[in-house]
Amino acid sequence: MLGLFRRKKKEVVLAEPPFYPLPAHMADWLSAADYNQILQLTIEQLSLKGAIDLITDDGVVHIQFNGQKVPTRFYMDNLLRKCKAAEQAEWEAIVAGHVKGLPINSAAITYIYKDFEFAAPLLKVQVKPVGFAQDIIHDCVYRQDFPQTNTFLVIDFEEALHYVRRSEIGEWEVSDTYLFEVALDNVAREKPDLAGHSLTDELPLYTLFHNDFAVACAIELARNADEAVGPYGAVVNIPAKGSVFIHPLEADTVLDYIAASHEMVHGFYTEETYTVNEEYYWYYEGRYSLFPMRVEGNQAYLSYPDRLRKLLHQA
Repeated sequence: MLGLFRRKKKEVVLAEPPFYPLPAHMADWLSAADYNQILQLTIEQLSLKGAIDLITDDGVVHIQFNGQKVPTRFYMDNLLRKCKAAEQAEWEAIVAGHVKGLPINSAAITYIYKDFEFAAPLLKVQVKPVGFAQDIIHDCVYRQDFPQTNTFLVIDFEEALHYVRRSEIGEWEVSDTYLFEVALDNVAREKPDLAGHSLTDELPLYTLFHNDFAVACAIELARNADEAVGPYGAVVNIPAKGSVFIHPLEADTVLDYIAASHEMVHGFYTEETYTVNEEYYWYYEGRYSLFPMRVEGNQAYLSYPDRLRKLLHQA
């Protein structure tokens, strides 16, 4: 359906027991054996560039790169998802390619922080689930656009995204509001691939795809995908940073869409590399709301946001 497909995955069983415990937040999509195999490949590659100081229980490698004064945190999550989306025979090459560009050009980043005119065209945003980068979030520039996520300001430089540090932006002398306006203007210029489909005979579906900025573009949905917004707004899914699904609401088709799309959304969330969440959002007049959920035993029940219920009742 929609030309989408699922990648086949090969299970890997190690002869030796794992060296490091599997981080709890990875337990639903990664085995301890796979984690340790990929981690060992990563340690081998990073060790060519510096000294490993620490590997935390959350899957963060602290490395002292050659020529740098303080350790750098290397987050394993994205690399692990890249590997899990490929065959085991490809893991070594994937790890080597992922680590190849490290450490970042710190001198260039320092210059960017000193000159806002130079920095402005490089500003973008990334949407991450709540809980991401908790050890550094106090020094990040971020806000919330989708409930249960944070929108981080980033610098798109040398084929990498660098999270903007609040402690470094004093010389820019601009407000957070203006920073996000500039960043979202830059995101809009990325022009993601927007296409219309039919999920069933009576359920229109729009897909918004871009390798890095699909979810970022969905923040301003009416600006970047106006045709996907109906008179009652839209139901929106953001399973991965490069994939957004949008169902325009022209009538009360919410539950039909959720039933028809659940498997597709879950597949993208579990199989893509840079994931966000499986939530269902209502977009209306520039704002996102969650469809409230309650759990009773093994059953989960979604209800409508109050304003949507009133709008549909008045129709």
